[in-house]
Amino acid sequence: MTALSAGQVFVLAALCHAGAQPTASRTRLPRNSVDAVHEESQLISMAVRTAKSCVLLQDGSPAAADVLQNFLASPHHLSIQLGDMLSLLQETGDFPDFRRGLNEESSVVVMVFSSVNVVRKFVEAKTVSWITCPLLLLSLSLEEDSRDILKEVNAVARSSLLEPHLSRGLPSFCLFTYHPFASSAESIILQACSSRIVFSWDKLFPERFGNFERYQLQVASWIDDFPFLFYDSEGTAAGLCKNMLDEIAEQLNFTYQLQETPPDGYWGDLVNGTWLGMAGQVVYAEKDLLINSFGILLDRYHAMDLSVPYTIDSFKATLKIPPPPPRWLAVVYPFQGAVWACAVVTLLVLTFAFHIIIRKEHSSVYDHESDLISTALWLLRTVLKQSVARVPNVVGCRPVLYLWWLGALVLSTSYTGSLIAFLTVPSEASRITSLEELAKAPNELSLYDYGDFIVNFLKTSEEPIYRALGEKLRLYPSYDPIAVDMEQGHAFVEAAFYSKYLVIKWQMKDVYVIEEGIYPNYYGWGFRKHTPWKKNFDKYISRIQETGLLERWHRTLVEDYRRSQGLPPVQISPEEDALRPLSLEDTQGSFIAAALGLGSATVVFFVEILSVVVKRKGTN
Repeated sequence: MTALSAGQVFVLAALCHAGAQPTASRTRLPRNSVDAVHEESQLISMAVRTAKSCVLLQDGSPAAADVLQNFLASPHHLSIQLGDMLSLLQETGDFPDFRRGLNEESSVVVMVFSSVNVVRKFVEAKTVSWITCPLLLLSLSLEEDSRDILKEVNAVARSSLLEPHLSRGLPSFCLFTYHPFASSAESIILQACSSRIVFSWDKLFPERFGNFERYQLQVASWIDDFPFLFYDSEGTAAGLCKNMLDEIAEQLNFTYQLQETPPDGYWGDLVNGTWLGMAGQVVYAEKDLLINSFGILLDRYHAMDLSVPYTIDSFKATLKIPPPPPRWLAVVYPFQGAVWACAVVTLLVLTFAFHIIIRKEHSSVYDHESDLISTALWLLRTVLKQSVARVPNVVGCRPVLYLWWLGALVLSTSYTGSLIAFLTVPSEASRITSLEELAKAPNELSLYDYGDFIVNFLKTSEEPIYRALGEKLRLYPSYDPIAVDMEQGHAFVEAAFYSKYLVIKWQMKDVYVIEEGIYPNYYGWGFRKHTPWKKNFDKYISRIQETGLLERWHRTLVEDYRRSQGLPPVQISPEEDALRPLSLEDTQGSFIAAALGLGSATVVFFVEILSVVVKRKGTN
């Protein structure tokens, strides 16, 4: 964010006397050491009175040392860490010891200085990113104007400056803070500051970003991200993120400008150490924030500030529903091939064995002469639920027959029940239900490569299943050929929310989504690193999510979009549409079985007639 002029520094405390100008005089005056040191140390006590911990940094000047010594000599209840800015400048790295124990709700950092140049060098060398709590700058110099330092510590959400000024020849302290979005060029004098005036925490560290003064934020966006950000039927930007941004803009009083697509056509990926797409626009300070569906990942967390999560999603694979088995297979469908084979083999073996037993004993249970075909047909009577007139009086054959009849009864009953179920209940072919099955299946994976992390993740993952999916991944420059490939059995990989939108857009009804997701993660918004007003956005994002507005908006957006595509607002589940009258297609298997039976009977009939004719001719 561009730093503004010194005139945009707001004065939150005025002189002790109304109407006095704090910048009226900067001439050197002798310090009353006892009174001045006591007053300044009491100002520190006022700033930290409600805190539980405090970091005190001084510039090494004698005046700063005297003030801190006087403050430390007074009774206090908080945990204190001390530091010398000049000494810390000689050290490398940041301040892990100082950072430990700091809490933005109950801590405060105080910098006491006589030379603003020391503070400026310290801030430039060490930055203020380690300060997550309020920051108080206490100037002890009557000669220097320290207000510009507030712009250099602007990354701290709550920061204030106590600076001495002359009022009618007497020194007095004024409290300043810096408002980067202020439109006024004049300083505002509100109230004087002294140890005798008790300031509340909010007055001492005022909210600097509660009003953006109609400032226009530049938003990194891609308006093709249903249901988060997209063009509606009227060509207007809409979506969950648009609704959220509108609500926050109304509360914080700012405007914004969306972009249709990122210039490089990338979503936001780290390639060879360089951030591309919308993420790159935020990381390299081209845009203020990113509002699309943006996964909260570790590398993104280190490169930018991420908001609190507002929803969760994952990449999922969508496939066409395999066609059900043809109804004409109803005759053989109730049993698998292995069952049919076992039944036929059992019948053949039993036919030979039973025929041998019957012939050896010269016993017949048939109306005519026994042979293999007659024996097989006689044994098959039970399978077809026909009664047996008499049992052969042959030793040892009855146990065999009883076991066969029991097995035939089970087979016939199972066949009938399965056939009825097949004809009356809609049947489905087996589907892929997990990522492991998808990795082993011959189906290829189709993905539109728009520069998101998922491509590199699948191709470089150490997880065998993800690596197998990455090896069969085929990338496309657009979504159009993907819809064609899905007809050939390809699996389409996309974020779950957006894949449902594409299915509605393509008006595909015969598809299903594998429930197991690829890399489930939370979604949030992206901000420039060390954005001090991110916490204000976090507050409203959390409120919107907790009140259920997101869920309501999402439902409404989906219903409106389905209507725009000529579909009913709510999709009817297959279970609700399962009960229906049986059609000819459902029952065609029974007619086919009847036709096969009649055909076989006709062939046998003509064979019998032919055999009778041949026998008669032979006798004559």
